[in-house]
Amino acid sequence: MEEFNENEPLVIMTGPGMLQNGKSWELFEKWCEDDKNGVIFTGYSVEGTLAKTVIDKPSEIGSQRLNMSVDVISFSAHCDFKQTSYFIK
Repeated sequence: MEEFNENEPLVIMTGPGMLQNGKSWELFEKWCEDDKNGVIFTGYSVEGTLAKTVIDKPSEIGSQRLNMSVDVISFSAHCDFKQTSYFIK
């Protein structure tokens, strides 16, 4: 995984995959214990997935503390570039 400068603000948009695997899972695992970090879920998460567990805001995920902020917002996957850019701003 590419390294990031942890002293600079950073926003990463990635497909959640319900946090089951891939970059979203790797980043979540790396950053979940730090309260300066946050995750925003942009839609439905299936019961039994890590994403759904995180949305329920337990104090721990496995052996790690969940200190990052957790938010859920409604966001359509059918937005175009202009709409997505407006949303981010």
